[in-house]
Amino acid sequence: MIIVTGGTGLIGSHLLLQLAKKGHDIRALKRTTGSIEALRKTFSRDTDNAGVLLNRITWYEADMLNKRSLNDAFRDVSQVYHCAGVVSFDPADHVRIMESNIQGTKNIVDLCLENHIGKLCHVSSVAALGHKNDSSEEFMDENTPWEDSGEMSAYSKSKYLSEQEVWEGIEKGLNAVIVNPSIVIGPGDRDRSSTRLINTVWKGLRLYTTGSGSFVDVRDVCRAMIELMESDISGERFVITSENLKYQELFNMIADNLSKKRPGIKVTKLMGEVAWRINKMYSIISGKPPVITRDIVRSGQAGDYYSNEKIRKSLNFEFIPIEQSVSDTCKIFLKEYGD
Repeated sequence: MIIVTGGTGLIGSHLLLQLAKKGHDIRALKRTTGSIEALRKTFSRDTDNAGVLLNRITWYEADMLNKRSLNDAFRDVSQVYHCAGVVSFDPADHVRIMESNIQGTKNIVDLCLENHIGKLCHVSSVAALGHKNDSSEEFMDENTPWEDSGEMSAYSKSKYLSEQEVWEGIEKGLNAVIVNPSIVIGPGDRDRSSTRLINTVWKGLRLYTTGSGSFVDVRDVCRAMIELMESDISGERFVITSENLKYQELFNMIADNLSKKRPGIKVTKLMGEVAWRINKMYSIISGKPPVITRDIVRSGQAGDYYSNEKIRKSLNFEFIPIEQSVSDTCKIFLKEYGD
């Protein structure tokens, strides 16, 4: 029996699909208010056998912050995939991000130790890695030291500190691996994850930032997690990424696949700094969450490049090209939302 937390999210839903197709019986955890409709859509897109595969999943309603609510699900379990977490760059979510991601992970680690779980895979992020100290360090990897600073987002801090809970568990004898995915590309709800970006381009994105990022197909993230869990590897973390691209390149790729005009207005650093401050004022006055935040602007201007050498060598792993990921995802988007 396998547990998957965060089963209604982008990574969680695709992971459940891959595990079900391999014949596993799965317990999936979700919040009481969580919906599995997006998950049903993920299964139905991939196979005509969706109903049979969905029946391999038993759903448990639980709160990651309430350890007692998780107890029943952890009985007689061999593996745990911890995908649940809050992703937000809204300063108003600071406390929720820190509590949910850190305490939620601590509860999972403690339950794994108490129930003698065979192995844990913790889904972290490249946001938990350090940044380049100087221009001579072209790529960041699993060994880049993390340093707290005023430039780090609450999300980045929460993912780093969540990993520390896992490392403490490993020191106590927990068999575990950590994966650090980059920006994940894959089909999902148009208002969430990478599909939200595609929807923005579909509506007519005119701006592009000068920064760069690292990207990976959701299918590769899930496949890497499963292969690591089936291996003898333990007590290590792995950057999961396919390619490093300028954001402009990615936006152009998406626009071309949607037959939309490419973004043509470059957002300078000064424009970005002014924009998030104006949006913050509007958010305070209107009471609506900010669309543009300081962390989003600074991330869009950053030049982050990550190495996937460790996972490639450890598992002889080959990644789906991002051009194919974007093409596949855009085809699904057009089929479902293109009218």
